[in-house]
Amino acid sequence: MMLKHETFTDPRVVAALGSFNRLRADLSFRESEYARAVSKKHRIQGLPTMIFFDEGGREIPRRVWGFMTADQFLEFLESLKEKKGVPPH
Repeated sequence: MMLKHETFTDPRVVAALGSFNRLRADLSFRESEYARAVSKKHRIQGLPTMIFFDEGGREIPRRVWGFMTADQFLEFLESLKEKKGVPPH
């Protein structure tokens, strides 16, 4: 919840994510069939996990696990800009 209420509400992060398509899957009920299926498909081992895909739907091999401050997340997004297919902000 800290990402949702702290990092993702920062105006700089909101602006930086403007060109990204975003999807949030609630996997907090880890024993549900849905959570198990999504976790298995995307090899999610802990929460929160952020996975990034290029425009072709291929996963960019850089994941985020755990909390990041807005500054840390913005640095991470800058590092992704070097990857082909990631929308610039």
